[in-house]
Amino acid sequence: MKGANNKLTGEYETAYQDIIGYLNASNIPMESKFYIEVQEDMKDMLFSAQMNQLPVNNIIGGDIKSFCEDIVKSYKTKEVRLLQFLKDLNFSLFWLALASLVVQISDDYRLNFLIFMVIVLFLYKYIINFILKTLTLKFKGLKNKFIFILLITLASWIILYKFYTIISKYLSIPINGYYVAVVCLLIILPVHIACRKLDNNFKWYSYLR
Repeated sequence: MKGANNKLTGEYETAYQDIIGYLNASNIPMESKFYIEVQEDMKDMLFSAQMNQLPVNNIIGGDIKSFCEDIVKSYKTKEVRLLQFLKDLNFSLFWLALASLVVQISDDYRLNFLIFMVIVLFLYKYIINFILKTLTLKFKGLKNKFIFILLITLASWIILYKFYTIISKYLSIPINGYYVAVVCLLIILPVHIACRKLDNNFKWYSYLR
């Protein structure tokens, strides 16, 4: 059911946006085959229900959160979750190594900066996704979801700024950024090998997908 007239409205569009928003908050890559198939299938199923004047509950049941969780579980096997974690880890380690080198060359490298970067690169994404995943279904409509995401993003950066101010006051201790970069690079290689073990088609450019 594809075409210009395949347009969802009302509760059908709301349900679709809720499901897609939940997938995004669950860290499922938008370019993945699974994401695209779910996106197309849900649009077709909801559009069919809309055309036949069937209630949304006929498609998603009485609890949309359970419905979304079942979709996510069908994608996130243990191997997939582990591979995604290792990809995120290596991607973060690369940027931490690069930032450490740049700061060490241009300025003094300090412990407070390292702690801040670790939180931003390693934890920030998971914390924000957890909040979005927990609360996104409470905000109906694309406009309300956009406002919610914007507010969460702004609030998180204000908190991070306050946190950086505090640790800068107490943990502004000089350390060697070159050592940090070397440790990051030493970790990246075995993690990449582990990624290759989990997925034979995994390449260096796979971190960008």
